[in-house]
Amino acid sequence: MHLALEGLVRLCWSQQVQDEWIAAYLQAYPNTPPDWKEHIRSLPSKMALALEFQEPVVEGYEPWNLQVQNLPDPKDAHVVAA
Repeated sequence: MHLALEGLVRLCWSQQVQDEWIAAYLQAYPNTPPDWKEHIRSLPSKMALALEFQEPVVEGYEPWNLQVQNLPDPKDAHVVAA
């Protein structure tokens, strides 16, 4: 995030990517306190706002999902498509 704010790299993500990492985190740490769960769920919108100048949220990639093949994990086609 720091490198992106400095303009050294460009971060991009889709809402699906954000939803997946949040779900994985909460599953891995089921005893996360409720206030931290809310904090974690709010991170994507805070990141998007901070990096608004880079247009970090990727949209409209869904039609490309079917074009991406032969990945080690086929469920990651949306990551490559985005």
